Amino acid sequence: MVRFWLIAAFVVVAPVAEAQSPEQVASIDAAIVEADRQADRRRWNNAEEALRGARATYQALGGEYPLIEARIETAWSDYYRDRERWADAVAHAVLAFELTQEGGGDAEAIGNAAYDLGYVAYRSGANRQAERAFQIAVEQYRTALPADSSRRWRANGWLELARSAIILYRGDVNEDSQQLNNYRFLNMTAVADPDLAGWLPLDGWAERMSIGIPFTAHANEIDGFVVLRLQFRDDGRPTNLEILSSYPGDVFDDSVLTGVGNGRADMSVAVPGTTYAVIVTFVQE
Repeated sequence: MVRFWLIAAFVVVAPVAEAQSPEQVASIDAAIVEADRQADRRRWNNAEEALRGARATYQALGGEYPLIEARIETAWSDYYRDRERWADAVAHAVLAFELTQEGGGDAEAIGNAAYDLGYVAYRSGANRQAERAFQIAVEQYRTALPADSSRRWRANGWLELARSAIILYRGDVNEDSQQLNNYRFLNMTAVADPDLAGWLPLDGWAERMSIGIPFTAHANEIDGFVVLRLQFRDDGRPTNLEILSSYPGDVFDDSVLTGVGNGRADMSVAVPGTTYAVIVTFVQE
């Protein structure tokens, strides 16, 4: 499915191209929307035809307009994403990201392109490429989006999920993680964006929490994350627990809320009333 927020971001930062030929630019956008509609109906040939039409219209502009071309590459990536052809989706997402940078896209547009690249790279198994892309997204969103933006929190979750996958597959388990067995891995870390909230390391917990993997997630080998914000009472018990973002859906939400909620902080380390953020990631081979 086409990511309309990405198209909208490009529209804002590409006034020169639109001034050249607004009808042609509008035709490109219409073709992208049509491709998305056809892909939703699994009419793949029709979707490809619409995207080839968008490419032909772009070439007819007679010049180089990187941000417009990036829209088309994003649409191709989305098309292959819908088909779960992840390597092809990555190739087009890489081009979209590079074109967005080349065309002088603003921080949000660059962050969006990096985010899209990170997602398809993760789904393709290219965890290090995903980590690099999500790191860029986190950095760009830090300047472009407010602290309460769900996408900003979500980018942090994806970044830590990619890092957890790297750790699992290389077998390097750090002190803030738990190797459940040789193919399941649970990790608890801070958000990478330092402006979002503080971090209470696991040695700051007087009672370590026990977080289980839900049966459905275990049986279907589902990876995911939960980004959680919380505070502590004077007795160290967690309070004001709030899930800022989770993937996929709410699969891991209850497990994380229960596990973290049953913990207790060492109040010689934690500060009552201070807001902390925790990312819990689940990776299964």
